[in-house]
Amino acid sequence: MTPPIATLRARLGQRWRPAGSGQPSGADAAQAQPFDALLAQAHQLARACPPLNARVSPLGPVVGRGAHGRRRAGPGDSFWQYRGFHEGDRSSDIDWRRSARADGQLYVRQTEWETPQTIWLWCDPSPSMDFAEGGPQTKADRALVLTLALAAMAGEAGEKLGFYTAHRRATGGRLGLDRIARAAESRRGTDQPACPAPAPISRHSHLVLVGDFLGPPAEIEAALTRLTAAGVQGHLVQVLDPAEEDFPYRGRVRLTGLEAGDGSEVLDRAEDLRDAYRRRLAAWQQTLARLTGRVGWSFTVHRTDRPALNALLTVAQTMAAARPGSAGHGHSHNRGSR
Repeated sequence: MTPPIATLRARLGQRWRPAGSGQPSGADAAQAQPFDALLAQAHQLARACPPLNARVSPLGPVVGRGAHGRRRAGPGDSFWQYRGFHEGDRSSDIDWRRSARADGQLYVRQTEWETPQTIWLWCDPSPSMDFAEGGPQTKADRALVLTLALAAMAGEAGEKLGFYTAHRRATGGRLGLDRIARAAESRRGTDQPACPAPAPISRHSHLVLVGDFLGPPAEIEAALTRLTAAGVQGHLVQVLDPAEEDFPYRGRVRLTGLEAGDGSEVLDRAEDLRDAYRRRLAAWQQTLARLTGRVGWSFTVHRTDRPALNALLTVAQTMAAARPGSAGHGHSHNRGSR
Protein backbone atom coordinates (compact mmCIF):
# COMPACT_ATOMS: atom_id res chain seq x y z
CA MET A 1 0.00 0.00 0.00
CA THR A 2 1.05 3.62 -0.37
CA PRO A 3 1.86 5.30 2.96
CA PRO A 4 -0.52 8.09 3.96
CA ILE A 5 0.47 11.69 3.33
CA ALA A 6 1.11 11.93 7.07
CA THR A 7 4.23 9.87 6.38
CA LEU A 8 5.71 13.02 4.87
CA ARG A 9 5.26 14.73 8.22
CA ALA A 10 6.36 11.68 10.21
CA ARG A 11 10.11 11.76 9.98
CA LEU A 12 11.80 8.79 8.31
CA GLY A 13 13.17 7.77 11.65
CA GLN A 14 14.97 4.84 13.24
CA ARG A 15 15.11 1.71 11.09
CA TRP A 16 13.60 -1.37 12.64
CA ARG A 17 15.93 -4.37 12.87
CA PRO A 18 14.47 -7.88 13.05
CA ALA A 19 16.17 -10.14 15.56
CA GLY A 20 19.24 -11.84 14.15
CA SER A 21 18.99 -10.17 10.75
CA GLY A 22 22.22 -8.28 10.98
CA GLN A 23 20.56 -5.33 9.22
CA PRO A 24 21.94 -1.94 10.33
CA SER A 25 19.64 -0.02 12.60
CA GLY A 26 19.95 3.23 10.68
CA ALA A 27 22.33 6.04 9.81
CA ASP A 28 24.08 8.01 12.50
CA ALA A 29 21.86 11.05 12.83
CA ALA A 30 23.37 14.47 13.32
CA GLN A 31 22.70 16.04 16.67
CA ALA A 32 21.23 19.49 17.23
CA GLN A 33 24.01 22.03 17.68
CA PRO A 34 24.30 24.74 20.34
CA PHE A 35 22.72 28.00 19.31
CA ASP A 36 25.98 29.96 19.59
CA ALA A 37 27.61 27.57 17.11
CA LEU A 38 24.77 28.07 14.65
CA LEU A 39 24.97 31.84 15.05
CA ALA A 40 28.71 31.68 14.33
CA GLN A 41 28.02 29.64 11.18
CA ALA A 42 25.47 32.20 10.07
CA HIS A 43 27.90 35.09 10.52
CA GLN A 44 30.58 33.18 8.61
CA LEU A 45 28.18 32.60 5.72
CA ALA A 46 27.07 36.24 5.75
CA ARG A 47 30.67 37.43 5.56
CA ALA A 48 31.11 35.39 2.38
CA CYS A 49 28.24 37.30 0.72
CA PRO A 50 27.63 40.95 -0.14
CA PRO A 51 25.19 42.94 2.02
CA LEU A 52 21.60 42.17 1.11
CA ASN A 53 19.56 45.03 -0.33
CA ALA A 54 15.99 43.86 -0.85
CA ARG A 55 14.42 45.46 -3.91
CA VAL A 56 11.69 47.96 -3.18
CA SER A 57 11.34 50.14 -6.26
CA PRO A 58 10.48 48.82 -9.73
CA LEU A 59 11.78 52.05 -11.28
CA GLY A 60 15.49 51.67 -10.70
CA PRO A 61 18.28 49.96 -8.77
CA VAL A 62 18.67 50.24 -5.05
CA VAL A 63 20.93 52.96 -3.73
CA GLY A 64 23.16 53.34 -0.71
CA ARG A 65 23.69 50.75 2.04
CA GLY A 66 20.21 49.50 2.66
CA ALA A 67 18.53 52.71 1.52
CA HIS A 68 16.05 52.68 -1.32
CA GLY A 69 15.04 55.62 -3.48
CA ARG A 70 11.49 56.89 -3.15
CA ARG A 71 11.63 58.91 -6.38
CA ARG A 72 11.05 62.16 -4.54
CA ALA A 73 13.07 64.79 -2.69
CA GLY A 74 13.87 64.12 0.93
CA PRO A 75 16.61 63.05 3.35
CA GLY A 76 19.28 60.93 1.73
CA ASP A 77 22.76 60.88 0.26
CA SER A 78 22.02 60.54 -3.47
CA PHE A 79 21.51 63.55 -5.72
CA TRP A 80 17.94 63.98 -6.94
CA GLN A 81 17.52 67.38 -8.62
CA TYR A 82 18.22 71.10 -8.56
CA ARG A 83 15.47 73.59 -7.83
CA GLY A 84 15.34 77.34 -7.54
CA PHE A 85 16.18 79.02 -4.24
CA HIS A 86 13.05 79.94 -2.25
CA GLU A 87 12.55 82.33 0.63
CA GLY A 88 13.14 80.38 3.81
CA ASP A 89 15.84 78.13 2.35
CA ARG A 90 19.16 78.10 4.16
CA SER A 91 22.11 79.63 2.43
CA SER A 92 24.09 76.47 3.19
CA ASP A 93 21.73 74.56 0.88
CA ILE A 94 22.67 76.66 -2.14
CA ASP A 95 24.79 74.87 -4.74
CA TRP A 96 27.13 77.72 -5.67
CA ARG A 97 28.79 75.89 -8.55
CA ARG A 98 25.44 75.26 -10.27
CA SER A 99 24.25 78.79 -9.46
CA ALA A 100 27.39 80.30 -11.01
CA ARG A 101 26.34 78.89 -14.40
CA ALA A 102 22.96 80.67 -14.23
CA ASP A 103 22.15 84.32 -14.86
CA GLY A 104 21.51 85.53 -11.36
CA GLN A 105 19.48 82.47 -10.38
CA LEU A 106 20.33 80.60 -7.20
CA TYR A 107 19.86 76.83 -7.09
CA VAL A 108 19.43 74.41 -4.21
CA ARG A 109 20.72 70.85 -4.51
CA GLN A 110 18.14 68.27 -3.39
CA THR A 111 18.75 64.65 -2.44
CA GLU A 112 16.45 61.71 -3.03
CA TRP A 113 14.42 60.50 -0.09
CA GLU A 114 15.81 57.12 0.89
CA THR A 115 14.33 54.60 3.27
CA PRO A 116 15.36 51.10 4.39
CA GLN A 117 13.34 48.11 3.32
CA THR A 118 11.58 45.90 5.89
CA ILE A 119 12.33 42.17 5.94
CA TRP A 120 10.38 39.71 8.07
CA LEU A 121 11.98 36.32 8.72
CA TRP A 122 10.53 33.07 10.05
CA CYS A 123 11.85 29.53 10.42
CA ASP A 124 10.09 26.39 11.61
CA PRO A 125 11.47 25.45 15.07
CA SER A 126 9.15 22.50 15.73
CA PRO A 127 10.43 19.07 16.88
CA SER A 128 9.49 17.58 13.50
CA MET A 129 12.40 19.56 12.01
CA ASP A 130 14.92 17.75 14.27
CA PHE A 131 15.68 15.10 11.67
CA ALA A 132 18.98 14.23 10.01
CA GLU A 133 19.52 10.99 8.14
CA GLY A 134 21.71 11.90 5.18
CA GLY A 135 22.74 15.49 5.87
CA PRO A 136 25.44 16.94 8.15
CA GLN A 137 22.95 18.73 10.41
CA THR A 138 19.29 18.65 11.31
CA LYS A 139 16.80 20.50 9.16
CA ALA A 140 15.99 22.75 12.11
CA ASP A 141 19.63 23.78 12.47
CA ARG A 142 20.08 24.39 8.74
CA ALA A 143 16.88 26.45 8.59
CA LEU A 144 18.05 28.50 11.56
CA VAL A 145 21.49 29.10 10.01
CA LEU A 146 19.92 30.30 6.75
CA THR A 147 17.52 32.59 8.62
CA LEU A 148 20.24 34.13 10.79
CA ALA A 149 22.60 34.53 7.82
CA LEU A 150 19.93 36.37 5.82
CA ALA A 151 19.31 38.58 8.84
CA ALA A 152 23.02 39.33 9.16
CA MET A 153 23.31 40.20 5.47
CA ALA A 154 20.25 42.43 5.52
CA GLY A 155 21.30 44.05 8.78
CA GLU A 156 24.72 44.83 7.31
CA ALA A 157 22.95 46.58 4.43
CA GLY A 158 20.94 48.70 6.85
CA GLU A 159 17.59 47.01 6.33
CA LYS A 160 14.94 46.78 9.06
CA LEU A 161 14.39 43.29 10.47
CA GLY A 162 11.68 41.48 12.39
CA PHE A 163 10.91 37.88 13.35
CA TYR A 164 7.51 37.12 11.84
CA THR A 165 4.79 36.38 14.44
CA ALA A 166 7.13 37.44 17.28
CA HIS A 167 7.72 41.16 16.69
CA ARG A 168 5.21 43.87 16.02
CA ARG A 169 7.77 46.31 14.67
CA ALA A 170 10.90 45.77 12.60
CA THR A 171 14.20 47.24 13.81
CA GLY A 172 17.32 48.24 11.92
CA GLY A 173 21.01 47.73 12.55
CA ARG A 174 22.60 45.34 15.04
CA LEU A 175 19.58 45.62 17.30
CA GLY A 176 17.41 44.10 14.58
CA LEU A 177 19.75 41.15 14.18
CA ASP A 178 19.99 40.64 17.95
CA ARG A 179 16.19 40.60 18.25
CA ILE A 180 15.94 38.06 15.43
CA ALA A 181 18.51 35.83 17.15
CA ARG A 182 16.79 36.03 20.54
CA ALA A 183 13.38 35.24 19.04
CA ALA A 184 14.73 32.28 17.07
CA GLU A 185 16.62 30.88 20.06
CA SER A 186 13.62 31.11 22.37
CA ARG A 187 11.49 29.13 19.90
CA ARG A 188 13.85 26.21 19.32
CA GLY A 189 12.03 22.92 19.78
CA THR A 190 8.63 24.49 20.41
CA ASP A 191 5.51 23.07 18.82
CA GLN A 192 4.68 25.27 15.84
CA PRO A 193 2.57 24.82 12.70
CA ALA A 194 4.42 23.90 9.52
CA CYS A 195 3.40 27.28 8.10
CA PRO A 196 2.80 30.35 10.28
CA ALA A 197 -0.58 31.94 10.66
CA PRO A 198 -0.97 35.40 9.09
CA ALA A 199 0.14 38.30 11.27
CA PRO A 200 -0.08 42.06 10.64
CA ILE A 201 2.59 43.13 8.16
CA SER A 202 3.07 46.22 6.06
CA ARG A 203 2.60 45.98 2.32
CA HIS A 204 5.72 46.01 0.17
CA SER A 205 7.73 44.26 2.89
CA HIS A 206 9.64 41.05 2.23
CA LEU A 207 8.60 37.88 4.04
CA VAL A 208 11.00 34.90 4.13
CA LEU A 209 9.64 31.56 5.40
CA VAL A 210 12.10 28.70 5.98
CA GLY A 211 10.87 25.20 6.88
CA ASP A 212 10.09 21.78 5.44
CA PHE A 213 6.39 22.54 4.79
CA LEU A 214 5.48 18.88 5.20
CA GLY A 215 2.50 19.36 7.48
CA PRO A 216 -1.10 18.60 6.57
CA PRO A 217 -1.45 19.88 2.99
CA ALA A 218 -4.87 21.46 3.52
CA GLU A 219 -3.59 23.48 6.48
CA ILE A 220 -0.49 24.65 4.64
CA GLU A 221 -2.48 25.57 1.53
CA ALA A 222 -4.91 27.59 3.64
CA ALA A 223 -2.11 29.38 5.50
CA LEU A 224 -0.20 30.18 2.30
CA THR A 225 -3.35 31.45 0.61
CA ARG A 226 -3.89 33.92 3.47
CA LEU A 227 -0.23 34.92 3.59
CA THR A 228 0.06 35.56 -0.14
CA ALA A 229 -3.01 37.81 0.02
CA ALA A 230 -1.13 40.25 2.29
CA GLY A 231 0.46 42.06 -0.65
CA VAL A 232 4.05 41.39 0.40
CA GLN A 233 6.96 40.00 -1.58
CA GLY A 234 7.38 36.46 -0.28
CA HIS A 235 10.10 33.85 -0.41
CA LEU A 236 9.49 30.21 0.53
CA VAL A 237 12.53 28.03 1.30
CA GLN A 238 11.83 24.32 1.73
CA VAL A 239 14.61 22.58 3.67
CA LEU A 240 14.70 18.79 3.29
CA ASP A 241 16.98 15.99 4.39
CA PRO A 242 18.30 13.85 1.50
CA ALA A 243 16.45 10.83 2.86
CA GLU A 244 13.16 12.71 2.58
CA GLU A 245 13.67 13.20 -1.14
CA ASP A 246 15.45 9.96 -2.04
CA PHE A 247 13.68 7.48 0.27
CA PRO A 248 16.73 5.17 0.29
CA TYR A 249 15.25 2.57 2.64
CA ARG A 250 14.99 -1.16 1.94
CA GLY A 251 13.38 -4.03 3.74
CA ARG A 252 11.41 -3.71 6.96
CA VAL A 253 11.42 -0.09 8.10
CA ARG A 254 9.69 1.73 10.91
CA LEU A 255 8.70 5.34 10.22
CA THR A 256 8.57 7.23 13.49
CA GLY A 257 7.08 10.67 14.06
CA LEU A 258 8.94 13.25 16.12
CA GLU A 259 5.92 15.13 17.46
CA ALA A 260 3.25 14.11 19.92
CA GLY A 261 0.48 12.14 18.25
CA ASP A 262 2.45 11.28 15.10
CA GLY A 263 2.82 7.63 16.02
CA SER A 264 4.76 5.21 13.82
CA GLU A 265 4.24 2.92 10.87
CA VAL A 266 6.06 -0.26 9.85
CA LEU A 267 6.68 -0.93 6.15
CA ASP A 268 7.49 -4.51 5.19
CA ARG A 269 9.19 -3.71 1.88
CA ALA A 270 10.10 -0.04 1.89
CA GLU A 271 11.71 -0.20 -1.55
CA ASP A 272 8.34 -1.07 -3.11
CA LEU A 273 7.00 2.32 -2.00
CA ARG A 274 9.94 4.43 -3.16
CA ASP A 275 8.55 5.50 -6.53
CA ALA A 276 5.09 6.30 -5.13
CA TYR A 277 6.66 8.29 -2.30
CA ARG A 278 8.84 10.31 -4.65
CA ARG A 279 5.90 11.07 -6.94
CA ARG A 280 3.83 12.27 -4.00
CA LEU A 281 6.61 14.53 -2.73
CA ALA A 282 7.20 15.94 -6.24
CA ALA A 283 3.48 16.62 -6.61
CA TRP A 284 3.42 18.45 -3.28
CA GLN A 285 6.40 20.59 -4.30
CA GLN A 286 4.59 21.45 -7.52
CA THR A 287 1.61 22.52 -5.42
CA LEU A 288 3.84 24.77 -3.30
CA ALA A 289 5.35 26.25 -6.46
CA ARG A 290 1.86 26.90 -7.85
CA LEU A 291 0.58 28.51 -4.64
CA THR A 292 3.57 30.83 -4.42
CA GLY A 293 4.05 31.43 -8.12
CA ARG A 294 0.57 32.74 -8.80
CA VAL A 295 1.30 35.82 -6.66
CA GLY A 296 4.94 36.31 -7.66
CA TRP A 297 6.56 34.67 -4.64
CA SER A 298 9.77 32.70 -5.05
CA PHE A 299 10.10 29.03 -4.06
CA THR A 300 13.45 27.36 -3.41
CA VAL A 301 14.17 23.75 -2.43
CA HIS A 302 17.33 23.14 -0.41
CA ARG A 303 18.78 19.81 0.74
CA THR A 304 20.89 19.71 3.86
CA ASP A 305 23.64 17.73 2.09
CA ARG A 306 24.22 20.74 -0.18
CA PRO A 307 26.24 23.82 0.85
CA ALA A 308 24.18 26.31 2.82
CA LEU A 309 25.90 29.09 0.88
CA ASN A 310 24.16 27.94 -2.32
CA ALA A 311 20.70 28.40 -0.84
CA LEU A 312 21.68 31.66 0.83
CA LEU A 313 22.90 33.21 -2.41
CA THR A 314 19.85 31.98 -4.32
CA VAL A 315 17.41 33.57 -1.87
CA ALA A 316 19.46 36.77 -1.51
CA GLN A 317 19.67 37.26 -5.28
CA THR A 318 15.95 36.66 -5.63
CA MET A 319 15.19 39.21 -2.93
CA ALA A 320 17.51 41.79 -4.48
CA ALA A 321 15.80 41.38 -7.85
CA ALA A 322 12.21 41.14 -6.59
CA ARG A 323 9.75 43.82 -7.60
CA PRO A 324 6.89 44.35 -5.15
CA GLY A 325 3.55 44.53 -6.85
CA SER A 326 4.50 41.77 -9.27
CA ALA A 327 1.81 39.43 -7.96
CA GLY A 328 0.53 37.22 -10.69
CA HIS A 329 3.35 38.12 -13.09
CA GLY A 330 5.58 35.12 -12.61
CA HIS A 331 7.65 33.42 -9.97
CA SER A 332 10.90 31.66 -9.24
CA HIS A 333 10.85 27.92 -8.55
CA ASN A 334 14.54 27.33 -7.95
CA ARG A 335 15.99 23.90 -7.32
CA GLY A 336 19.55 24.79 -8.16
CA SER A 337 20.45 25.37 -4.51
CA ARG A 338 19.76 21.79 -3.61
